[in-house]
This record gives sequence, C-alpha cells and structure tokens, in this order.
Amino acid sequence: MRSILITLSVLGLLWAGLSSASPHDAHVAGASAEASPPVLQVRSVVETSQETLSLYDLIDNAEALPPRWAGAFRSIPLGQSPPVGSEKTVRTDNLGPYLKKVLASLGTDPEQVFLSIPERITLRRKAATVNPHLVEDLYRAYIRDHAPWDPAEMDIRDIVISGLAAIPEGEVTQQIEAPPETSFLGVVPLTIHFFVEGRKVRSLRVAGKVTVRKKVLHAAQNLRRDTVLGPEHLEFREILLSDAAKTYATRMEELVGKRLVRPVNARQPIEMIFVDKPLCITSGKPVTILYQDGSLKLTAKGESKESGAEGDWIRVVNATSQKTLKAKVVDETTVALNP
Repeated sequence: MRSILITLSVLGLLWAGLSSASPHDAHVAGASAEASPPVLQVRSVVETSQETLSLYDLIDNAEALPPRWAGAFRSIPLGQSPPVGSEKTVRTDNLGPYLKKVLASLGTDPEQVFLSIPERITLRRKAATVNPHLVEDLYRAYIRDHAPWDPAEMDIRDIVISGLAAIPEGEVTQQIEAPPETSFLGVVPLTIHFFVEGRKVRSLRVAGKVTVRKKVLHAAQNLRRDTVLGPEHLEFREILLSDAAKTYATRMEELVGKRLVRPVNARQPIEMIFVDKPLCITSGKPVTILYQDGSLKLTAKGESKESGAEGDWIRVVNATSQKTLKAKVVDETTVALNP
C-alpha cells in the first residue's frame, strides 16, 4: 500500500487536541498519584481494526498501564484510522509535550517517566481479505437459485471479480443483487454487498458466463418459407444456449401448426422468431366480407389484397363498390369489418 508521510499537526494537532489540554484534564487534575511506569513506550507501528484511534492505541504494552491511566488514554480520541487495508505514516513532533501534559493531569511528575517515542509512527488498518473462492461460491449459488434453468443443465464459468476484496474484521454477512430483467444466460453480472456487524462496508461486482445445455427442436430437413410445420418436419437435438436474445422451442406444441416466415436448413435449431401463425388467406383470394352489429348481419363478396393469418387485419376490395377496406381474418374464406 502507498504510505503517506504527514505531520501530526496536519491531523488537527495530533488528531484534534494534542497541543492543548484535553477536556478530561480538568476531571483528573489534582487526583492522587498512582505508581508510575518507569517507561512509557510509544509503538512505531500501530495496527487497529477500529475506525477511530485513541491515545491508548499508541502505547506499547498498554494493558499494563494503571487502570486510571488506561481509562484516560482511551478517552482521548486521535481521529480516523486509515482506510481498510491501507496505512499512513505520521511524524511525532508534538507527541512528547502532549504526553507530558496528560501525565501531569493524571497527578504524575512527567520527569519521573521516561518517554520512548519514535520519530514516526506507521498506522495500519487491519483488514480481512474476502476469499475469492467464497465470492465464486456465492455467485454460483445465487445463479442456480434464481435462474429459470435446471441446475443440472447449467455451466457457470469465467467468473471475474471487480473491486477491493478487503473488509474490516468482524462478523460478515452478504446481500446479492441482480440487475432488473436478468435472463441468467450469457454474461450475467451480480453485485455482492458485504456487511460487517450489520453495517455495509464493501460492494463487489462479479460477472461470469452462464450456458445451458438443452434439447430444442431442429428442422429434420430443409424447409421452405411458408411451410406449416408438422411433427414430420421436426426433431430434438441438444445445443448449448448462451444467447438470451435467442428463444428456441423445447416442446412440439410450440411449433406444430405454425408457419415458417423464412427458410430453415436441415439440423438447424428453429428460433421462435422463425415462425408465425399459418396463413388462412392469401393475396388475390375471393373472400366473404362480413359486417355484424347486434342482430344486423350483412355480407358482401370481395377479394383479398394481402395474405394474413387468423386475427390479422388485411386489405380487401368490395367486389360491388370497388372500395378498399381493412378487415380482420376470421377463417379461410371470411373477413370481418368489425371485431
């Protein structure tokens, strides 16, 4: 990690107050003296898992301090710790005089305590590294639980993790999110949020490639456009699905009776966009034009000017008036002027 060399004065005169008396001083001033340690050693390297530092964190073997000293040192905040997984280096120019003030406020003669202070202190924020195998396991489990595919047919690979995989120490929980309308096929991105002690501390972007091996319907022979499909035209073959934009038929009833809107080669998988309803009426065919309103029912002879399937609206010409009208295909011989 990049180490940043700064002076204690930049940190608010040693993190907000080392050059002036702490508010705690008035409380402890004049208190009876305790047995003083002969040496007060300041660490040259301070490691912490906390977000903020106190004077107590700087002292080597601080657990051996007299209880009142330990309480006073803990009550003096020094500011924010470095970001998780990073460090910074500070100079200690103001630390000696400040420690003497604190000792005096505790009823101790500062001259009776030897202060051992390094020229610089390196501050490090402890971090727990997120195991990449854990992230991959979380990704795979979420995909298998939420994808519409049979897990036995799925393959998840090429998982890539983006983001700093370091979090503070503590009890870790996760929450996983997928973008709206995720198809869970092809490249699938997810976001994994990490919480420590219930507080969100990190989010990682994770993406992988999801493929599905599935049996879909193929053309059993070369098929022309406008072929109305029957079972004899179709066969099941296994393919690897990797493109969410392509939708294939997996059941006979999805294709039988449908009309091809484009030619399909033998052994080619049939996408659903290749088929439409079969044409009931072709252009130039004589038709009966029907108009019905309640009990009123009128018919006229006409001719289709467009081809259409049941439910399509096409142009027809009234044989008597020669007017061109829009009508809805009812069946192979009839069109209706009103639904």
